[in-house]
Amino acid sequence: MEIAYVNDDGTFNETGFKEALPGLLGRENLKRDDGSDIKTFDNMKTLGDVFKFAQSTKSAFDKKTSDHIAGLDADGIKALVGDRVIHRPPQGADDTVKADFRKGLLTELGAPKEASEYIFNRPNLPDGMKYNEGREAVYREIFHKLQLPGDIAMALSDADYQIQIDNFNAKTAATDTAFSEAFGKHMTDNPGDKAVTNLRQALDAIRAFNPNDTDLISLIDEVKLSDNLTDSKLWRKVGFDNFRDIAGYATIGAKMASGISHKDDGDPNKTDKSGAIYDHPTSVEHDEAVKAG
Repeated sequence: MEIAYVNDDGTFNETGFKEALPGLLGRENLKRDDGSDIKTFDNMKTLGDVFKFAQSTKSAFDKKTSDHIAGLDADGIKALVGDRVIHRPPQGADDTVKADFRKGLLTELGAPKEASEYIFNRPNLPDGMKYNEGREAVYREIFHKLQLPGDIAMALSDADYQIQIDNFNAKTAATDTAFSEAFGKHMTDNPGDKAVTNLRQALDAIRAFNPNDTDLISLIDEVKLSDNLTDSKLWRKVGFDNFRDIAGYATIGAKMASGISHKDDGDPNKTDKSGAIYDHPTSVEHDEAVKAG
């Protein structure tokens, strides 16, 4: 015959429930260590009473555990829960405890142990822009000092690179526009062969005054600038960002071709050539020096 432990209204069947407890829980679990009876269930009339008891017991246990942990120092917490579990320091904790908590938390979040372990993405850079190795080394030291997790450090590096790229592109666009406008004005102000002659003299002066800059001279030859003097893009490609630099070399080149000394202030009526510095093959002084032996 089956015994109903709970009546239809949710109350316990007093006789059936109490008689069944020893079998359900074990007789030894219903007695204290001194042998006296545990009467916890005596005042429980319904399943709701059992639920309330379980909840109140859990709350009391949680509070007692929390109070106990709050009173522990860093070593005590570590001994209790091990290395993997991190608890917020209690109010009034000293700086050492707080620092250990922060370090443990950030380590769990992925902060590298060494600065060299930070890894940065390297995006595709525009032509003319180079990776800054020094910047990455500085960032590694800063991020390590701050104990930043690796993914956060990488995100910051990506954002910084994008800012640099945007600024570089904006500056390049502005420089291109200014250079193109100045170059176009030069072509307009010097119609016919005059503009080409002027640019040729500029290139002659560049070669004469930069004989040791092998990279520049090689690049000039590589892009065949001498055959395409009116192509503004080639002048930009060999490294001239400001047309005023080209104009300055053109002035020097004109003096080289005429034999005017750099001390003559461009006055062709002066005949004193002492101190002339031009020895490019296009200059009159060079020709005269060759003839004189």
